[in-house]
Amino acid sequence: MFHTSRQMNAVNLTDHEQPYTPSPYLMPNIPNRTNLRIAIPDSPTMRIQTYYDRVQTYRTLTAGDMMKQEEEKLNPGHIKLRNKLRIIGPIVMGFGGLLIVTGIINLIIAIANEDVPWLFWCIMLGIPTLGVGGMITQFAFIGAVTRYVAGESAPVGKDTFNYMAKETQPGVRDITTAIREGLTEPQAGTSNTVACSQCHHPNDADARFCDQCGNEMITNKRCTNCNNENDLDARFCDNCGKALT
Repeated sequence: MFHTSRQMNAVNLTDHEQPYTPSPYLMPNIPNRTNLRIAIPDSPTMRIQTYYDRVQTYRTLTAGDMMKQEEEKLNPGHIKLRNKLRIIGPIVMGFGGLLIVTGIINLIIAIANEDVPWLFWCIMLGIPTLGVGGMITQFAFIGAVTRYVAGESAPVGKDTFNYMAKETQPGVRDITTAIREGLTEPQAGTSNTVACSQCHHPNDADARFCDQCGNEMITNKRCTNCNNENDLDARFCDNCGKALT
């Protein structure tokens, strides 16, 4: 049987019935809309039921609630300030517009009656007032407008990216192939040849004998100490460090 924390003092608990508070590691950072400190039998079934209730409480949170929590973390008091700006901005805009309309009406009447427009200053004051009110309103609703624009443009951007990624695969493949071939092929002005170790005459890379002196092409040096093969231009063995002859 479940008991709220207010009923804890009025309930006589048995040896197997202890107050249980769900672990904060199960569902961290979840606001408690209901008091979840309850007295339940110490059994796995009841603990699972408590965890399920906590999950249901979490699922009742709307996206707006989660967004408000994040905004409060970044800037405490942000929601209250935004609500005030959403009220002050339209009021200032309306006051500025009223001043402009009053000045224009007075100007028209004065011109019709060939009189001096005594309320012409309302136009001069209403224009900056209207601009200030518009800026305040823009700051107040910039988040909602940005989220709307993002919601409208994100699907289009996703479709565009997927289309470009699919249709440009052949071109990207050709570019990578050309780069790989350019790195593996010899540079311009050089030939893929190997010099003979006896007469230093250039021969083809796959030649087994020199076409000038007829000696066998030696492509590496073998160390007489450890019998390790080294590059042809090496002076010391890269295995034992002995000088190569």
